[in-house]
Amino acid sequence: MTTRIAAARSLGTVGVPVYSVFTDRWGPTVVSRYSRGGLIRPRPATDEEWVQNLPALARRLGHRPVLIPIGDEDVFFLERCRDALVDAYRLLDPAEREAIAWPKPPRGPGSARRRP
Repeated sequence: MTTRIAAARSLGTVGVPVYSVFTDRWGPTVVSRYSRGGLIRPRPATDEEWVQNLPALARRLGHRPVLIPIGDEDVFFLERCRDALVDAYRLLDPAEREAIAWPKPPRGPGSARRRP
C-alpha cells in the first residue's frame, strides 16, 4: 500500500474529509472510497502551475483546508512555494513540528487494535 492511500484511509476512517491532488487519473487514491475528490494534475507540472491550481481547489471546497505533504517531492514543493499557498491553505510551520503532541502507540500484549 502506498503512503498516499494509507494516509487517505487513516484520515477517512476517522471521519476527516480527504481531498487529494492526483497525478494519475486511475491511481488508488482517486478511486478510494475515502477520497471525496480533488485535483487531477498531470506530470510534469511546474511550481507555477501547481500554485495556480491549488488555490482553486481550496476555493471550490469553500474553506481553508490543511495541506499535508506526503512524499519528499511534496515537502520540497511546499518549502519552495509556502508563501504563495499560505492564504489558501493551513500549513504546518516547520518551527511548530516539535510542538505537536503525537499520540504514542499502545504497547504490550493485546494492545493491537482489533478490526470489526
